[in-house]
Amino acid sequence: MLHEFKSSESGAVTVDWVVLSAAIVGLGISTLGIVASGVADLAGDTADQLSGQDLTTQFGRVFNSIVLAANDFSNGDLGGWTGVSIFDAGGEMGEVLYIDQRQTAALHFEIPADASNAIMGFTLFGGDTLDNEDAIISINGIPVVIATGYHGTMSIEIPQVDGTIAMAQVMVEQVNMGSGGRYLNAGDSKAVVSINVSDPPDGITLGIYSNNSHGKNGDEFWAIDDVLVTAS
Repeated sequence: MLHEFKSSESGAVTVDWVVLSAAIVGLGISTLGIVASGVADLAGDTADQLSGQDLTTQFGRVFNSIVLAANDFSNGDLGGWTGVSIFDAGGEMGEVLYIDQRQTAALHFEIPADASNAIMGFTLFGGDTLDNEDAIISINGIPVVIATGYHGTMSIEIPQVDGTIAMAQVMVEQVNMGSGGRYLNAGDSKAVVSINVSDPPDGITLGIYSNNSHGKNGDEFWAIDDVLVTAS
């Protein structure tokens, strides 16, 4: 008898299942009533937020580096510089922008509105018997590099200017890099100068002032070459 009862597949299981299913459905209906208002509020908030957004398929433009000025002063081309002249120093120097006694070489250029940096680079020569005389390099009238020449050597001072990073490295000292018509016993000096202005103004004037005491026909000078100005 017990074995037959255990093995039997008939009975009232379906009654229990109907009751259980009804309970689950009832629970679901009651839960829906509770969360329905919250879901509706969330959907409304999401719709309001999205409706206030401006969607675009374009990203901000990437500013590509462009050349604003480049010159090696060959063939007598001043390349926009004012206040000075070109001189053929001969030898390794060749044609350079010669900054005479108490002269200021100036180059003005406009900066594109989207540029984040203005970068200026050039070679600076100190010639012959400079005797603690300076080349003062400025941005819009503010000195950023001061080079001092002394009998074929060069020392560099970098004033601290907000938004400007200036570097100058002396590459050659007491070597005769020019020739012809000049006193050649003291030797010359050469430095590579780089100036970076971040968030530059609309216009920049790069200036180089020479306070040497002798003129072009004397035995000392400042000069620059291989100018490159870019915006990025």
